[in-house]
Order: sequence, then C-alpha cells, then structure tokens
Amino acid sequence: MPCESTENPAPARRETVDVTTDGTQTTVRFGDAYPSQTGWVISIGLESKVAGTAPEFTLTMSDQWLGSAELNVGDQNGGIMACQGGRFLCPFPTVSFDFFDGVAAGGGTQPRVQLIARPLSNNQASGASTQLRGVSQAAINASANNDFSAPLGAIAYWVARPSDGGDVDITVEDGAGSAVEVYSLSDASAAYPLQAPAPWRDVPIWNNGSTAPVINVAPGAGTGSGTIYKIHWLFDLATLR
Repeated sequence: MPCESTENPAPARRETVDVTTDGTQTTVRFGDAYPSQTGWVISIGLESKVAGTAPEFTLTMSDQWLGSAELNVGDQNGGIMACQGGRFLCPFPTVSFDFFDGVAAGGGTQPRVQLIARPLSNNQASGASTQLRGVSQAAINASANNDFSAPLGAIAYWVARPSDGGDVDITVEDGAGSAVEVYSLSDASAAYPLQAPAPWRDVPIWNNGSTAPVINVAPGAGTGSGTIYKIHWLFDLATLR
C-alpha cells in the first residue's frame, strides 16, 4: 500500500472582522505556513448585518513564484460582495483579504464578518466554486452618462436597467480606449426585466495589464432624475486573465 504523507496538515484558521464604515480597510491574511498547500476553502458568514452598509472585500493572492508577483481581484471600482456570506475556493497558497464598506457612509455601526479558512493540500478536491460576484452603482440623470471602470480580475459583466422606464445606451471600451461594443437596453419588451439568467458579457482586455476597460452607461429620455444604475461583475479565481 502507498504510504501516506507524514506532513502535518495546516490547521483551519478562524478570524473575526469588524468592517469599518469610514472608507478604511481591514486586512486578514492566510498562508505561508505549509509547503504542500495548494489553496484554501473560505467560509464567510455575517454575525451582524447593519442596514445601510455593504460589506465587500478584495483579494491579493500569491503562489511560490520567484520575485514579487501577485494576483489582485476586486478593487475600489468594485469589490467582492459579502453581504450574505457564502463559501468559495481560493486556489492559491497565500491569500490576503481587505474588507471595507461599499457604502462607506461613515460613523455607523460596523457589520461583523466571521471567516473560516480550511487549507487544501496536494490537489485535494474542495467542493467549492472559484466564482465570486460584485456590484458597482451610480446615480445617473437623463441625458447624462457615467463611466464604470472594470475592477481588477473581473472576467464578465452585465448592466441592469432600472424599472422606471427609458432606454439605456451602453458603450464598452477596452483598456486602450477603443470602443469594442455599442448596444442599447430597451423597455419596449414586456419581458423586461429579463426572466432568463443574467446576460453576462466578456470584460474587454486591459491595456498592458494596468489600464482598466470602461463600461459607459447613458440613460435615454424618460429616465428619472438620479436613477441608480448597477453593473454586476463576475470574478473567477481559477481563470487566466
């Protein structure tokens, strides 16, 4: 019979995070402790939910690369949502979380988040998804427009049209500033909002890995003043981007 490894697996880690509401971040880091580690299964639960707040986080991940290479997912343009909690696989041995309040109203009660990180070693199966979600939003008046910069690591997006009517024109630019998609959302169909799964579209490429693609949203006539528009972002920690 093959011998089992004599290495002691890294223990699960537990952390409690009080998410600040003043625009600052709280950092939690897992990893750098076990040579055969390949990733973490992360469980997130909210101990206290606070009205008017939106707990979000960004990820900084690294492997046993030479040098100082890192992989970042999410940023201040769009963090990863933790408003209800969940479970996901981070397929990297070292991961750092930066928690913040996506609303950042300031001065309010801080929502409390509980984390458990369970290590994976030697390509163990995780039973968890590598996909995560985020949302960006802005109030836009009729005949105005707003640029939404894609957050780091986003691989797909979709624009949600508000229910108060009016067409929405969308222009998508890659990281070099070239328009690669131009289309409209219309309220002419009785089937809107869509009853099918979210119509995800690919996020265009970044310019040299540093300049973000932009989704420009321009409401048409008939839109209420200051209507809130949202863009949903899809992240996948196991996708090369």
